[in-house]
Amino acid sequence: MDVDQVRPTLANSSWLARYSNASIIRLRICDVKNCPECGAASPVYDTRDVRYAYKGRETTIPAVTGYHCMGCNGVTMEEEAVNRYSELVGQFQREVNGKEVDPA
Repeated sequence: MDVDQVRPTLANSSWLARYSNASIIRLRICDVKNCPECGAASPVYDTRDVRYAYKGRETTIPAVTGYHCMGCNGVTMEEEAVNRYSELVGQFQREVNGKEVDPA
């Protein structure tokens, strides 16, 4: 699906958020034609599983909807997807941190 075809479905969203290496940058919708991280053209709007690493451990965040960059594997998401992603990342971080405190 082309970015310009998806844009009308984003009309209710005033911003998108970009996750790459656990950082977030707010963007205008018009900025999605190129990846804000690496500049690659035409990120693909899709729902995909996204790998996440924290303190040497990895997990997969399932069904992340947004603009996925083929160049750097970053993803630009709408606010609802960011909230879900943040919650799942937080759960994973708490799990990892808990194992460091009590390795049993």
